[in-house]
Formats: sequence, C-alpha cells, structure tokens
Amino acid sequence: MKIAIMADIHGNIEALDFVLHRLKAEGVSQFYACGDVVGYGRYPNECCYRLQHIKAGVVAFNHDWEVVGRTNYQDIFSRSAIEGIEYTKQKITDFNLRWLYELQLYHQEDNLEFVHPSLLEPEKWPYLAMGLIAGVNLRQDVRKIF
Repeated sequence: MKIAIMADIHGNIEALDFVLHRLKAEGVSQFYACGDVVGYGRYPNECCYRLQHIKAGVVAFNHDWEVVGRTNYQDIFSRSAIEGIEYTKQKITDFNLRWLYELQLYHQEDNLEFVHPSLLEPEKWPYLAMGLIAGVNLRQDVRKIF
C-alpha cells in the first residue's frame, strides 16, 4: 500500500486537488495531512471536505486551532497569517468548525506517528532549527528531535 503525507494545505484547494490527482495516479490509497489545513487560502471548507471525503488521517496545527479558538497565539502570527485566520473564521461552516475542533496535535496509527512540528511538546508550536536561537523560545534544535 502506498501512503501520502501532506501538510500546510492552508485552504488552497487548487494545490490540494492537483496533488491528490497526481498521488492517486501514482497508486496512493491512504492519505495523511499533518496540520494547517486552513489559513491563508480562500477555500477552507473545500479543503476540509476533500480530506473528509478521502478519509485522510488528519492532525491539527496552529492555524487550525487558532480558527476554532483552541489557542490564542496571534502575537506569533504574521499579519497575513492573521488576515487568513480571520477570513477563515468568517467562511468556515459549523460542520467544518466542529471537525477542525476535534483534530488533535498527534496521531498514531499502526507503527506510524503523525504530528506537524515536533513530537516534543507540539502544543508549543515549535519551529525546528539547527541549534537554538538565543531569545526565541519557539524553536527546537532539530538534532534533539531526531
């Protein structure tokens, strides 16, 4: 069985459809999405529905949880990210809002583990970097992760 692992869809249905078409042509039968299904792009509902339709395994990340109110990290988002989140909050259906709310930051299936940023404290939204950057606590040393 071939599987595909995606992330950072960010409401871009055109890109998602293109990728899914190519992956299906390659014989992929199981799909996983590792966070940031929504944000930035103009088609959050379509992206949510598409992942639901193909029965993808999905985990959340900061844009997803910010949209549904599970976090409040706007101080770390760029202006364009905040605009995308606000747009998504206006457009998202109640059904997809509940679906996004139920997504967890971590998923284990068989002998696979899925997470967006890091298996170490994913709820802190760490960004991976080589070495720690002084004064920035949102970065994890990638060498420690692996």
